[in-house]
Amino acid sequence: MKKNNMKKVILKRSLGLVAGLLAVLTIALNLSPVLAKAMLDVPVIGDVVNVLTFGRFQYVEGGFSADIKTPGIEGLVDKELEKLLNDELRDKGEAVKNKFFEEVEELRKLSGNGDAKFNVTMDYAVRTNDENYLSLDVILTTTGASAAEAHTFYNIDKKTGKIITLDELVDKKAVKEYILEEMARRNAEEDGTFFIYNNGVVDDNTKKALNNIEKFYINDKGEVVVVFDEYEVAAGVQGSPEFILPKSLMK
Repeated sequence: MKKNNMKKVILKRSLGLVAGLLAVLTIALNLSPVLAKAMLDVPVIGDVVNVLTFGRFQYVEGGFSADIKTPGIEGLVDKELEKLLNDELRDKGEAVKNKFFEEVEELRKLSGNGDAKFNVTMDYAVRTNDENYLSLDVILTTTGASAAEAHTFYNIDKKTGKIITLDELVDKKAVKEYILEEMARRNAEEDGTFFIYNNGVVDDNTKKALNNIEKFYINDKGEVVVVFDEYEVAAGVQGSPEFILPKSLMK
Protein backbone atom coordinates (compact mmCIF):
# COMPACT_ATOMS: atom_id res chain seq x y z
CA MET A 1 0.00 0.00 0.00
CA LYS A 2 2.81 2.38 0.89
CA LYS A 3 4.51 1.67 -2.44
CA ASN A 4 1.28 2.37 -4.33
CA ASN A 5 0.81 5.65 -2.47
CA MET A 6 4.35 6.67 -3.37
CA LYS A 7 3.68 5.91 -7.03
CA LYS A 8 0.64 8.18 -6.87
CA VAL A 9 2.73 10.95 -5.37
CA ILE A 10 5.38 10.54 -8.07
CA LEU A 11 2.71 10.54 -10.77
CA LYS A 12 1.15 13.72 -9.36
CA ARG A 13 4.56 15.39 -9.20
CA SER A 14 5.36 14.29 -12.76
CA LEU A 15 2.09 15.76 -13.99
CA GLY A 16 3.01 18.98 -12.21
CA LEU A 17 6.32 18.98 -14.05
CA VAL A 18 4.50 18.64 -17.37
CA ALA A 19 2.21 21.55 -16.53
CA GLY A 20 5.14 23.68 -15.35
CA LEU A 21 7.18 23.06 -18.47
CA LEU A 22 4.24 23.75 -20.76
CA ALA A 23 3.58 26.99 -18.92
CA VAL A 24 7.20 28.03 -19.43
CA LEU A 25 7.08 27.32 -23.14
CA THR A 26 3.64 28.64 -23.99
CA ILE A 27 4.23 32.23 -22.89
CA ALA A 28 3.79 33.55 -26.41
CA LEU A 29 6.38 35.92 -27.80
CA ASN A 30 3.79 38.45 -28.91
CA LEU A 31 2.66 38.86 -25.28
CA SER A 32 5.99 40.40 -24.29
CA PRO A 33 5.39 44.16 -23.74
CA VAL A 34 9.02 45.08 -24.48
CA LEU A 35 9.02 43.11 -27.71
CA ALA A 36 5.63 44.42 -28.75
CA LYS A 37 6.85 48.00 -28.30
CA ALA A 38 9.95 47.29 -30.37
CA MET A 39 7.75 45.95 -33.17
CA LEU A 40 5.72 49.14 -33.61
CA ASP A 41 8.11 50.93 -35.96
CA VAL A 42 10.62 48.63 -37.57
CA PRO A 43 11.93 48.52 -41.13
CA VAL A 44 10.90 45.80 -43.55
CA ILE A 45 12.61 42.49 -42.90
CA GLY A 46 15.03 41.29 -45.57
CA ASP A 47 14.16 38.44 -47.89
CA VAL A 48 16.98 36.19 -46.64
CA VAL A 49 16.02 35.16 -43.11
CA ASN A 50 17.47 31.99 -41.63
CA VAL A 51 16.56 29.95 -38.56
CA LEU A 52 19.43 28.03 -37.01
CA THR A 53 20.18 26.15 -33.80
CA PHE A 54 21.35 28.74 -31.30
CA GLY A 55 22.35 26.08 -28.76
CA ARG A 56 21.69 22.52 -27.69
CA PHE A 57 21.64 21.01 -24.22
CA GLN A 58 21.59 17.24 -23.67
CA TYR A 59 21.37 15.34 -20.40
CA VAL A 60 20.92 11.67 -19.56
CA GLU A 61 21.10 10.11 -16.10
CA GLY A 62 19.07 7.17 -14.87
CA GLY A 63 15.46 7.56 -15.92
CA PHE A 64 15.81 11.28 -16.66
CA SER A 65 16.80 12.88 -19.93
CA ALA A 66 16.57 16.23 -21.67
CA ASP A 67 17.36 17.33 -25.22
CA ILE A 68 16.79 21.05 -25.60
CA LYS A 69 17.43 22.78 -28.93
CA THR A 70 17.13 26.55 -28.91
CA PRO A 71 16.45 28.21 -32.27
CA GLY A 72 17.93 31.50 -33.37
CA ILE A 73 16.90 33.86 -36.18
CA GLU A 74 19.35 35.71 -38.40
CA GLY A 75 18.96 38.01 -41.38
CA LEU A 76 16.49 40.55 -40.02
CA VAL A 77 17.11 44.11 -41.20
CA ASP A 78 16.37 45.43 -37.72
CA LYS A 79 19.12 43.99 -35.55
CA GLU A 80 17.54 45.22 -32.32
CA LEU A 81 14.43 43.25 -33.17
CA GLU A 82 16.54 40.24 -34.07
CA LYS A 83 18.29 40.42 -30.70
CA LEU A 84 14.97 40.69 -28.83
CA LEU A 85 13.62 37.65 -30.63
CA ASN A 86 16.73 35.59 -30.01
CA ASP A 87 16.97 36.64 -26.36
CA GLU A 88 13.36 35.58 -25.89
CA LEU A 89 13.98 32.19 -27.50
CA ARG A 90 17.17 31.64 -25.53
CA ASP A 91 15.41 32.55 -22.27
CA LYS A 92 12.73 29.97 -23.01
CA GLY A 93 15.36 27.28 -23.53
CA GLU A 94 17.03 28.16 -20.26
CA ALA A 95 13.71 28.27 -18.43
CA VAL A 96 12.77 24.79 -19.68
CA LYS A 97 16.17 23.44 -18.61
CA ASN A 98 15.98 25.02 -15.17
CA LYS A 99 12.42 23.81 -14.59
CA PHE A 100 13.43 20.32 -15.67
CA PHE A 101 16.26 20.11 -13.10
CA GLU A 102 14.20 21.72 -10.36
CA GLU A 103 11.43 19.17 -10.66
CA VAL A 104 13.68 16.18 -11.35
CA GLU A 105 15.41 16.82 -8.03
CA GLU A 106 12.04 16.54 -6.32
CA LEU A 107 11.15 13.37 -8.22
CA ARG A 108 14.44 11.79 -7.15
CA LYS A 109 13.69 12.56 -3.52
CA LEU A 110 10.21 11.11 -3.80
CA SER A 111 11.18 7.93 -5.66
CA GLY A 112 14.09 6.99 -3.40
CA ASN A 113 14.81 3.79 -5.33
CA GLY A 114 15.05 5.56 -8.68
CA ASP A 115 11.73 4.38 -10.15
CA ALA A 116 10.80 7.83 -11.45
CA LYS A 117 11.36 8.59 -15.13
CA PHE A 118 10.99 11.78 -17.09
CA ASN A 119 12.11 12.92 -20.54
CA VAL A 120 11.91 16.39 -22.06
CA THR A 121 12.59 17.41 -25.64
CA MET A 122 12.46 20.94 -27.01
CA ASP A 123 12.85 21.27 -30.76
CA TYR A 124 11.69 23.57 -33.53
CA ALA A 125 10.38 23.50 -37.09
CA VAL A 126 10.26 26.23 -39.71
CA ARG A 127 6.73 26.01 -41.04
CA THR A 128 7.16 28.76 -43.63
CA ASN A 129 10.01 31.02 -44.71
CA ASP A 130 9.18 32.80 -47.94
CA GLU A 131 9.14 36.37 -49.23
CA ASN A 132 6.08 37.21 -47.13
CA TYR A 133 6.19 35.26 -43.87
CA LEU A 134 8.35 33.47 -41.35
CA SER A 135 6.47 30.95 -39.22
CA LEU A 136 8.53 29.24 -36.52
CA ASP A 137 7.15 26.42 -34.38
CA VAL A 138 8.86 25.65 -31.05
CA ILE A 139 7.81 22.19 -29.87
CA LEU A 140 8.01 20.83 -26.33
CA THR A 141 7.51 17.09 -25.81
CA THR A 142 7.44 15.38 -22.42
CA THR A 143 7.22 11.69 -21.60
CA GLY A 144 7.17 9.86 -18.29
CA ALA A 145 4.25 9.26 -15.97
CA SER A 146 2.30 11.08 -18.67
CA ALA A 147 3.10 12.38 -22.14
CA ALA A 148 2.27 15.65 -23.82
CA GLU A 149 3.23 17.86 -26.74
CA ALA A 150 2.87 21.63 -26.85
CA HIS A 151 3.61 24.27 -29.48
CA THR A 152 4.51 27.94 -29.46
CA PHE A 153 4.34 29.75 -32.79
CA TYR A 154 6.14 32.88 -33.94
CA ASN A 155 4.63 34.38 -37.09
CA ILE A 156 6.38 37.37 -38.62
CA ASP A 157 5.12 39.45 -41.55
CA LYS A 158 8.25 40.29 -43.53
CA LYS A 159 6.53 43.18 -45.30
CA THR A 160 5.73 45.06 -42.11
CA GLY A 161 8.29 43.58 -39.71
CA LYS A 162 5.56 42.78 -37.17
CA ILE A 163 4.50 39.68 -35.32
CA ILE A 164 1.09 38.63 -36.63
CA THR A 165 -1.77 37.79 -34.27
CA LEU A 166 -4.78 35.67 -35.18
CA ASP A 167 -7.15 38.56 -34.41
CA GLU A 168 -5.59 40.55 -37.25
CA LEU A 169 -6.35 37.82 -39.78
CA VAL A 170 -9.72 36.30 -38.94
CA ASP A 171 -13.03 36.68 -37.10
CA LYS A 172 -12.47 34.40 -34.11
CA LYS A 173 -16.18 33.76 -33.58
CA ALA A 174 -16.49 32.42 -37.12
CA VAL A 175 -13.31 30.37 -36.65
CA LYS A 176 -14.72 28.81 -33.48
CA GLU A 177 -17.92 27.82 -35.29
CA TYR A 178 -15.98 26.37 -38.23
CA ILE A 179 -13.67 24.31 -36.03
CA LEU A 180 -16.59 22.93 -34.00
CA GLU A 181 -18.27 21.80 -37.21
CA GLU A 182 -15.03 20.31 -38.47
CA MET A 183 -14.46 18.43 -35.21
CA ALA A 184 -17.95 16.93 -35.47
CA ARG A 185 -17.32 15.97 -39.11
CA ARG A 186 -14.01 14.28 -38.30
CA ASN A 187 -15.60 12.37 -35.42
CA ALA A 188 -18.34 11.12 -37.75
CA GLU A 189 -16.36 10.49 -40.93
CA GLU A 190 -12.74 9.90 -39.89
CA ASP A 191 -13.00 8.12 -36.53
CA GLY A 192 -11.93 11.31 -34.79
CA THR A 193 -11.75 11.47 -31.00
CA PHE A 194 -12.49 15.14 -30.38
CA PHE A 195 -14.16 15.93 -27.07
CA ILE A 196 -17.58 16.78 -28.49
CA TYR A 197 -20.56 14.48 -28.39
CA ASN A 198 -23.47 13.36 -30.56
CA ASN A 199 -25.97 15.30 -28.45
CA GLY A 200 -24.09 18.52 -29.16
CA VAL A 201 -22.48 18.77 -25.73
CA VAL A 202 -18.94 20.15 -25.79
CA ASP A 203 -16.37 19.23 -23.15
CA ASP A 204 -15.52 22.12 -20.78
CA ASN A 205 -11.80 22.05 -21.65
CA THR A 206 -12.66 22.11 -25.35
CA LYS A 207 -14.93 25.11 -24.76
CA LYS A 208 -12.09 26.90 -23.01
CA ALA A 209 -9.66 26.09 -25.83
CA LEU A 210 -12.10 27.30 -28.49
CA ASN A 211 -12.72 30.53 -26.60
CA ASN A 212 -8.99 31.20 -26.43
CA ILE A 213 -7.69 30.25 -29.87
CA GLU A 214 -4.24 31.77 -30.31
CA LYS A 215 -1.89 29.15 -31.75
CA PHE A 216 -1.50 29.16 -35.50
CA TYR A 217 0.99 29.24 -38.33
CA ILE A 218 0.93 30.27 -41.97
CA ASN A 219 1.74 27.43 -44.36
CA ASP A 220 3.60 27.62 -47.66
CA LYS A 221 0.32 28.27 -49.49
CA GLY A 222 -0.39 31.33 -47.37
CA GLU A 223 -3.16 29.53 -45.49
CA VAL A 224 -3.77 30.05 -41.78
CA VAL A 225 -3.54 26.81 -39.80
CA VAL A 226 -4.92 26.71 -36.24
CA VAL A 227 -3.21 24.20 -33.93
CA PHE A 228 -4.22 22.75 -30.57
CA ASP A 229 -1.84 21.02 -28.17
CA GLU A 230 -2.04 17.30 -27.57
CA TYR A 231 -4.97 16.37 -25.26
CA GLU A 232 -6.29 19.94 -25.36
CA VAL A 233 -9.37 19.17 -27.47
CA ALA A 234 -9.03 15.47 -28.34
CA ALA A 235 -7.60 12.16 -27.21
CA GLY A 236 -3.85 11.65 -27.51
CA VAL A 237 -4.24 9.56 -30.68
CA GLN A 238 -5.06 12.81 -32.51
CA GLY A 239 -1.67 14.28 -31.63
CA SER A 240 -1.72 18.07 -32.02
CA PRO A 241 -4.81 18.64 -34.20
CA GLU A 242 -4.55 21.15 -37.05
CA PHE A 243 -7.30 23.01 -38.91
CA ILE A 244 -6.63 24.81 -42.18
CA LEU A 245 -8.98 27.78 -42.25
CA PRO A 246 -10.88 28.48 -45.50
CA LYS A 247 -10.25 31.79 -47.25
CA SER A 248 -13.85 32.80 -46.51
CA LEU A 249 -12.92 33.28 -42.84
CA MET A 250 -10.12 35.76 -43.59
CA LYS A 251 -10.70 39.43 -42.91
